[in-house]
Amino acid sequence: MIKSYLLLFLLLSFSPIFSQEISQQPKKYVTFKKQQLTPYSPLTPSKASFYAAILPGLGHAYIKKYWKIPIIYTLLGSGIGITLWNSKKYTALRNEYKNRLIGNPNINFKNYTNAQLIRKQNHFKKQKETAILATAIAYVLNIIDANVSAHLQQHNINNQLSLAPKVKFNSVTTKPNYEVSLVYNF
Repeated sequence: MIKSYLLLFLLLSFSPIFSQEISQQPKKYVTFKKQQLTPYSPLTPSKASFYAAILPGLGHAYIKKYWKIPIIYTLLGSGIGITLWNSKKYTALRNEYKNRLIGNPNINFKNYTNAQLIRKQNHFKKQKETAILATAIAYVLNIIDANVSAHLQQHNINNQLSLAPKVKFNSVTTKPNYEVSLVYNF
């Protein structure tokens, strides 16, 4: 029995076995178009910042990043809306407190004591100031983002440098291992 297996092994190991066919067709090469780069202009980031400061979103329109404009107006509009709403509530509570001091209370706030009115006034005042601060931060970030986007748009970005997150599963513990690889191709 062992001799027959040995004979079969020797016959199969010395016989010619082909696993692929060799094609005589010429190889086709894929050519890529070179990316059209805008010429370097040192004033582009400052122009984008200036336009963004004049009218929020205009700096992003200047560098053709149109998808950021709705985000900017959503942030600024919600900040302004929250500020106006809190200001309206603060003014109504303040007027009610003043009216109570002169002896003319309003029927809308009859369930509140004077101490509660003062506490609610302080709450809405704090919320209004926080919304103003958030709106100012969004406005400044709009200008900074326009500047940085315009600056980075002038650099040659290609696929030679890549940063890729990966998730590999450990075969022993079956838990995921998280990796980040930084690859530079020459």
